[in-house]
Amino acid sequence: MTKTADVTALRASRTHCVQALYDTWSPVFVQCAGTTHQTVLLPVGVTPQATNLEMVRRAGFGGAQRLLDAGCGVCGPACDAANAVPGLRVDAVTLSPVQAELAKQVIERQRLTDRVCVHVADYHQLPFADQTFDALWLLESACYSPRPAQLLGELARVAAVGATLYIKDLFLAGGDFGPQAVRDLQRLRHLWALPRLWPLARWIRWVERAGWQVCDASVLQGANTDWYTGAMIEFGANGLQWNDFGRQFAVHTPAAPIEWCQLVARRSGPARRAGR
Repeated sequence: MTKTADVTALRASRTHCVQALYDTWSPVFVQCAGTTHQTVLLPVGVTPQATNLEMVRRAGFGGAQRLLDAGCGVCGPACDAANAVPGLRVDAVTLSPVQAELAKQVIERQRLTDRVCVHVADYHQLPFADQTFDALWLLESACYSPRPAQLLGELARVAAVGATLYIKDLFLAGGDFGPQAVRDLQRLRHLWALPRLWPLARWIRWVERAGWQVCDASVLQGANTDWYTGAMIEFGANGLQWNDFGRQFAVHTPAAPIEWCQLVARRSGPARRAGR
């Protein structure tokens, strides 16, 4: 097998692992955590919806815009954005056919079928024409890209000049890592089928090289996992116990060298060739 074939097979394997994870567990996530599945919430309220609306505000989405939700889950955030911004239209993309079917149910229940549409696709190869979108966001989904430079170039391709990009995600923290930190990071990556994680500074370089102008790149102060943890617990015959979500995903990784950040950028010019 050639080196090119090896790389292609590895990429296909990674994609399959992420798809399989969310095909298998998305019904459980919806049952236990609702239609927004995010690990951290912003300090603006106690519900995921409050965080989604705050991200709409931070990204500056407006009416009559077309938003790309890349890595959309079951479209809870997409629907919150559409409900909050009259005239906003959303194209949502997921690798998981199961997520897409669940998302269609969410969209129909909220009577947003004319404004929110879900697609099964890989965000590295989007099924949209150049300069289609006025706004783009990736909510805890950019971390799944094994090729961030290619991803950001593809996002720049489908973004109109002046479009806003909003990313909320986990990034590799700086500093020297001890053995426990390395072990916890490996456990976290294995649990969530994550590829290699990169520092925020490296993402900033990729963003700029892809034709974006960075407006903000900062640690999410006050972000917390209270909702996420609570979604893993239920009342049983003997009191509090892990539910199906918690039994699989309540893994303690306190030393994992990660930080939760936001990155906001504006499409400043023509999309550029992806680089390292």
